[in-house]
Amino acid sequence: MRFQGRIALVTAGGRGIGRATAEIIGREGGTVVLVDTDKAALDETAGAIRARGGAAHALAADALDAAQVESVVRRTVQEHAGKIVNISSIAGRGLSASSSAAYATAKGGIIALTRKLSLELGPHGINVNAIAPSLTLSPRLRPRWDGMSPIEQKAEVERVPLRRIAEPVDQARVICFLASSDADFVTGVTIDVTGGQ
Repeated sequence: MRFQGRIALVTAGGRGIGRATAEIIGREGGTVVLVDTDKAALDETAGAIRARGGAAHALAADALDAAQVESVVRRTVQEHAGKIVNISSIAGRGLSASSSAAYATAKGGIIALTRKLSLELGPHGINVNAIAPSLTLSPRLRPRWDGMSPIEQKAEVERVPLRRIAEPVDQARVICFLASSDADFVTGVTIDVTGGQ
């Protein structure tokens, strides 16, 4: 039970990678604080975690609203402390053919922020890492995938050395590694979770 007695604040926790991460943490003994704008999805995810014996709290908040983010983080940090795992993208490494320059810049900024925060927060015992996913079939991206022709899907799969497209749980497993005590001496890194792209 890697997360026994630990608290995880999971943004975008109602669906996709966030939900998959929260489910693993809940299953492995952690208490999950789920944050999302979609209250129904939050409640459904929290209920599913509780139904399997886990502990989960749902907080509706908008990550684009600084005051809401500050409130959620302050409430969580006042009660607990720990590790930060940011979500970047292979676009932030300049490796995505379909991403815009603005998206790539924002995701590259997350990689730089992760490294800088690791240097600033390390002396306080806080680890800061990130993952850089490739195309992942989350509920947000699944419609785009389903709208592709079989030829386009085949081309996407062939770009991946492991010859498949990521599912949310593929990303969640690496997030959970970085959030667990298994990664206590890992900080400032961004792990590409891309099937080898």
